[in-house]
Amino acid sequence: MKTRLYISSLAFAFSYGAVSWAARMHWGVAAGITATVAAVLCFAWFIFEEVATLRCLDELQRRIQLEAVAFGFSGFVLLLIGLGSLQRFMRLPMDDWSYRHIWPFAGLFYFVGVIIAKARYR
Repeated sequence: MKTRLYISSLAFAFSYGAVSWAARMHWGVAAGITATVAAVLCFAWFIFEEVATLRCLDELQRRIQLEAVAFGFSGFVLLLIGLGSLQRFMRLPMDDWSYRHIWPFAGLFYFVGVIIAKARYR
């Protein structure tokens, strides 16, 4: 179960890297769309494997994961609300605060949530 989860996460990481690489190489719209569809499909596969892995966990681990997802989702929405509000009053540089730059914060908030939840249940 975990092996498929790791493979799917690596597939997503590599496919997203391919999207970034194709954009830098200016391969054109067709290559960009193909790479993007591949990355989205790999991420969908990762989500499927993550849910399958969660179904195999015991009750405590499920609780930890639920709290981590709740913290991660809430933190990311808070970031989006904050950036969206700031954008009304000032111009945020697209090279720092565009969607492609802030999505990794979702993972960061999730991992912080895992640390907090594990500490709480020790």
